[in-house]
Amino acid sequence: MATDTVKAFKDAVLKISDAGGSAGMDTITVAMGEGALSWTVNTPVRVKKNRGTLDHALLAEEEPLAWSIDAEFRGLLGATGTANASTLLYEALQGQSSASDWNSDEPNSDVHAVIIELVVTDPGDATTETITIPRAFCESLDFNEDTDGDTLAASGRAMVVRPTVA
Repeated sequence: MATDTVKAFKDAVLKISDAGGSAGMDTITVAMGEGALSWTVNTPVRVKKNRGTLDHALLAEEEPLAWSIDAEFRGLLGATGTANASTLLYEALQGQSSASDWNSDEPNSDVHAVIIELVVTDPGDATTETITIPRAFCESLDFNEDTDGDTLAASGRAMVVRPTVA
């Protein structure tokens, strides 16, 4: 991907997917409008001293990646049982309603986990960069009613230490 072009959220597509199964992978493309995806790589370090003087640093235990999504509110429940059936962000992250049959991307636990994927297209040369956060589970959902527009904010962690970038 070209490094001299500034990318904006309008140059990206956010997808939420399940782990797939016999019927294939379920995926939604999030209608974002204005919004944001962020993540934090947590790399704890233990500092060792030698007689009170800083000596060296050691990597501590791994910590899960933290993520958050802020999006314009498009509704909590999508259309079901119709030709225009749709799954919305809330349902996909919670594994509810039309996403209740999604296969969790974290099969060894009792949490519903998804794959978060951001595909960014360079407006200069149309190359793409894909940022993938697998095994992501939602810990907090916040809805905000505002005169400028309603928003839905979600945050959680992923059972990986960093996203995959390709």
